[in-house]
Amino acid sequence: MREDTLYQELLKRSRILDIGVRRVVRVARNYREGKPRFAINLPTTRNDLWAILWENKVPIKIFIEIPQEIDKKRQD
Repeated sequence: MREDTLYQELLKRSRILDIGVRRVVRVARNYREGKPRFAINLPTTRNDLWAILWENKVPIKIFIEIPQEIDKKRQD
């Protein structure tokens, strides 16, 4: 089974992919008008899937779950 076929089968079963814990990284300090630019890196273990999505120009939705621990850090 080709890898693109494998991913097509995966996407038929589940439309939501958990990519694990990621961190927001700053890509540039002065991107435009002195404003910083940020990114979230995708895991390289699924590069074949990201390539398929990119090649087919598939629009995706990104959801960010913020842990409750953030409240504790802000109170300190």
